[in-house]
Amino acid sequence: MENKRETNPSIGHFRKKPIERTNALTLNRDSVEYFESAKILNKTFSDKVLFKPTYFLILRSIELGFKSLIKINESVPTKLLVDKYGHDINKLMNYCIKKQYIKLNREEKEAITLINTYYKSKLIEYTAIGYKEIPLLHYYFSIAKKINENFHNIAETVDTKKYI
Repeated sequence: MENKRETNPSIGHFRKKPIERTNALTLNRDSVEYFESAKILNKTFSDKVLFKPTYFLILRSIELGFKSLIKINESVPTKLLVDKYGHDINKLMNYCIKKQYIKLNREEKEAITLINTYYKSKLIEYTAIGYKEIPLLHYYFSIAKKINENFHNIAETVDTKKYI
């Protein structure tokens, strides 16, 4: 009987040795794709027909963007990011601000703090009865744009060969 090994979506195997399948560049690329998708939905359906999908896409962009900033600056294993932060965008934001990977204004910080509970508990993805206080989308678009600009500024100063 073959031994089963624990699987992790961010870890692959090469000749039975674990390897990272996600790096700073792929996290950033995914962040940009979610960001661009959110912009398309927001522009195409400005009458709020696709309210929850737009919020989900932009918040996923922000989560992956914060993780890409940490990974490009610190080269931490993806498993550590998953274990330490999960989908807690407030924790990710606070860490990135503390390490000076990004600067956000007071309103942007408050927007993340207000939506974090809904996002990390999947209430942005799945409908739940009750009232939710959710800031306007423009705050999240501003944050995602800043994250991606900061990532690209950092990427220009590091040896990207280690990410290929």
